[in-house]
Amino acid sequence: MPRDTATNNFLIYLKNVVDKNARFRIGLTDDQQEGVWMWDDNVPLGDFTAWGPGEPNNYVHEDCAEYTPGSWSPSNTWNDGFCTFDNRKFICQVSPSGQWLERDSSWVLDSACTPWVDGNGVTYDAAKAFDGNIGTHWNPIGNGAGERYYNNWYIVLDLTASHTLTRIAVNNYGDIGHDTAAFTLQKSQVGSPYAWADVVSVDNVTGGTRQRQEFGNFRGTARYWRFVVTRTHSGWQPWLPELDFFGISRGKGKHHYL
Repeated sequence: MPRDTATNNFLIYLKNVVDKNARFRIGLTDDQQEGVWMWDDNVPLGDFTAWGPGEPNNYVHEDCAEYTPGSWSPSNTWNDGFCTFDNRKFICQVSPSGQWLERDSSWVLDSACTPWVDGNGVTYDAAKAFDGNIGTHWNPIGNGAGERYYNNWYIVLDLTASHTLTRIAVNNYGDIGHDTAAFTLQKSQVGSPYAWADVVSVDNVTGGTRQRQEFGNFRGTARYWRFVVTRTHSGWQPWLPELDFFGISRGKGKHHYL
């Protein structure tokens, strides 16, 4: 949708390549309340507009914004037209389907517990769940987190930019004793102090296998996320080898136009 000068200029170019003599609707209406213009994704019209002279004039209940034809004078401006006319063309905006995000151990801001340190001085902290190596794992112990049935083992993440997440993948250690059985994924729109809101809760993670398990049927958008193991198969702390997210960065390649 043409919410800024650059996008507006691009869409004018695009629609004129397709048909410079046609009117194209742009996904902007005031049919719910006269004079209150809303984009089709329910976002109010902002500071940027490109109305033609004297527009919008609401002539006989014109409620749908459209581009004037490129052959007109003035051309390529916004006009309020009739929503009932079926001879208009459309510019459709669609979002990309997304991809599995490249893991980054620097995402980790905080986690429940003191991580275990082995005899060689290797620390099994939450960053191990994002290092791309299923031979390592997060092992939270101490500070109460190593107690059986603690059920609040969390990792706080900063993805550095807002992302829309729609799938999550978990690799268990495979020993039953420390395999995740249930988890909740939460999001926060602000940094510390966070305002956590549940996005999805899963209670059917299989134990006794190291095979990657994927879970979907959710959608959430935020920069800050918290993954909380709410139950393991034995009640002891989780050993979590890898965690993956599928999503769309809101800052890169947000939309395609058709």
